[in-house]
Amino acid sequence: MNKFWRITAVARLGVMALVLWGANSEVWAAPMGVCSNCHVMHASQLGVPSTPQDFLLKTGCLGCHTGTNAVGLGSVTGTIPYVLDTVLPVYGGAGNTSLAGGNFWFSNSSAQSGAQSERYGHNPIELGAADSKLTAPPGWKATGFAANDQVGTIDATHPLSCAGTYGCHGNHDATGIQKAHHTNTTGVANATAGVLGTSYRFLKNIQGYEADDYELQPTTAASHHNVYFGAQRNVNNDLSNNHTISYLCAECHGIFHTGQAASEGLKPNPTDALGSPWTRHPVDFEMSNAASVEESGYVYTPNVPVGTYVAPTASANLVDPAVGRIVMCVSCHRAHASPYPEALRWDMTTMIAGGSPGNTNGCFACHTTKN
Repeated sequence: MNKFWRITAVARLGVMALVLWGANSEVWAAPMGVCSNCHVMHASQLGVPSTPQDFLLKTGCLGCHTGTNAVGLGSVTGTIPYVLDTVLPVYGGAGNTSLAGGNFWFSNSSAQSGAQSERYGHNPIELGAADSKLTAPPGWKATGFAANDQVGTIDATHPLSCAGTYGCHGNHDATGIQKAHHTNTTGVANATAGVLGTSYRFLKNIQGYEADDYELQPTTAASHHNVYFGAQRNVNNDLSNNHTISYLCAECHGIFHTGQAASEGLKPNPTDALGSPWTRHPVDFEMSNAASVEESGYVYTPNVPVGTYVAPTASANLVDPAVGRIVMCVSCHRAHASPYPEALRWDMTTMIAGGSPGNTNGCFACHTTKN
């Protein structure tokens, strides 16, 4: 099968070159250092595959981003952030080795229990094989979310990839994340003119604030958690803001982001995802717009994050309860994979209404009167 190395080759600006990133700033700068950490002049050099790769790169996305995260990530050491571990990652708590997006180890069928593990997160082709059961993303909507350029139609012939035409990161074409590593400048991701280096985690046109340690040891301190940008989407199908993290998810899972179930052939047939009663949990939705007041008890936690509709700046990079609390896709899900089905952040079987007094995790972080 064509593994779309050419599509994602531009994502291979291996961050192995990120060895001299800024030491005294709480944000990351563009990579500096020895060019040969990432690039090779001749494919015949020792240790480099004989097949030449685009942009004179040595390896692909996961070739650089496979390993175990350790304390020091994001500091002067410039340690690479790893999204695929070769051993069981520590998920949460003391000694955590998983980053904000989770870890592909949990969805990598070669790492744990075969096809069942695929249900624990995304399965980009770079893991070695396309998803054995899904040929299209759940809630796939091929049109309607093209403001950041249209994702190529993902199907049995064109599986999901990390970046490029059929991926999440970079441009949705053959250029992928070309030059992105070299233009990455700051933790404030304002997506200036759609430049990938100023977009949140190289997600084109998405805004946010990047924790310099990728939430390796998350706390509520500004420097230890990401800030996600959300929108006050008060009416159905208001897709005018294409800078939110949930809009990025909608580029593949668009049906879940709209309320026009009837036109999509879904049942039941709500006319408005933000109407009452809810038939899908709304995203890009400000908590104070909910009919219930229970959400007022929410206290920000990186484990169950909410977004803010105030674009982060260097001086305002916290989620302020007065101007934020936007429900997002990643409030409940990890972007890559987690130890729980559907890449959920927590175990749904432990969410017992009326039976978990004092539980402030998971659903009860927002639905504070239900525990």
